Amino acid sequence: MTDSPPLNHGNIAHLNLTLPAERIADFFYLLQSGFYVGTRYIGCSIRAFLSGQAGMSEEYISRHISTVFLDGMPVDTIDTALLKHGSRLALSSAMPGLVGATMRQGSPLASLRDSISYKATGSSEGGEGFVFLKLFNLVMKERGSQFLQSGILVTAGELRTFLCGHPHSVQSCNEIFLNGTACGNDRLLDAVLSTGAHYIRIVLRIQNGAAS
Repeated sequence: MTDSPPLNHGNIAHLNLTLPAERIADFFYLLQSGFYVGTRYIGCSIRAFLSGQAGMSEEYISRHISTVFLDGMPVDTIDTALLKHGSRLALSSAMPGLVGATMRQGSPLASLRDSISYKATGSSEGGEGFVFLKLFNLVMKERGSQFLQSGILVTAGELRTFLCGHPHSVQSCNEIFLNGTACGNDRLLDAVLSTGAHYIRIVLRIQNGAAS
């Protein structure tokens, strides 16, 4: 993973795509491989971030966010796990098997992974920052569209990898604008590279304004 984006939002290109609702899942690869979100919730708990910026209800969080990793460590209590600028947060619904059961929040098997579990250490400063987020399985399918329509930030290298591996993803786009200028889907990769930007902010818009 690269360093976190600068807090002054410098060196960022803006990519706006309009596509049919049924094609938005083509971009879920970016959610699973990881993306940045700018947030005012630095210093707050994971729960505050999920219920605030991510707009998840308490019921959804408790029923569907079963497995949480913060900076590569499984989390048992999202109320005391605090986000910092550059924190890496992974969210998943229940995973199958013994490993899945062991990694779950509050698992009775949590003692088996005590040495790698997240442990809160002091407090974190508040303010703006970026969180590196990954979404998996049902969380990705149920909440991915929301993040993509709100806007995600990826490195130019990650976008290049995505476009090369998933060329069909932009073929169904009705409109493509890069830094406010219309761009054909056949030249998007070259256009992105020519900006020289290290980060690309991607915003998806559903055709005809239909909700996902």
